[in-house]
Amino acid sequence: SIILNRNYIRIETKEDSHPTYLVIDKEGSYQTSLGQLSIEPYKDCSTHAEFEEIVDGLKITFPLILRKWKQGDKWQALGMKGRHKKISDYLIDQKVDRISKNKVLVLEDASGNILWLVGHRISELIKTSGTTKSKLCLRWKIPRL
Repeated sequence: SIILNRNYIRIETKEDSHPTYLVIDKEGSYQTSLGQLSIEPYKDCSTHAEFEEIVDGLKITFPLILRKWKQGDKWQALGMKGRHKKISDYLIDQKVDRISKNKVLVLEDASGNILWLVGHRISELIKTSGTTKSKLCLRWKIPRL
């Protein structure tokens, strides 16, 4: 694939078209073709990872589903109290190129709520507050070539 994007040209080999879909039933580390997702207690959090979020553990309902986003997906991004936004609109606002858009994953809870646009932003639904009693660390690692 070749993308001409504002100030640069990006060339990437075409990946296999197998969908990423992973059911997560508990805390731990999970490997996919696009990277590794870790869900750990807050005390194990390094806070130095590029894609890491601290969330309210009591607001997360397992099983979780890690999957590619799809057209029509909506979520309540952090800071959007009571409002929802289409993921496609969010990615356009963030100026994410077409190749990168195809690699964006969502983490969804048992009720179908999108909790994390992986590597971008968490949902308002799982943010921590002054009354948070149990924190979890969500970490996404992309394999380096």
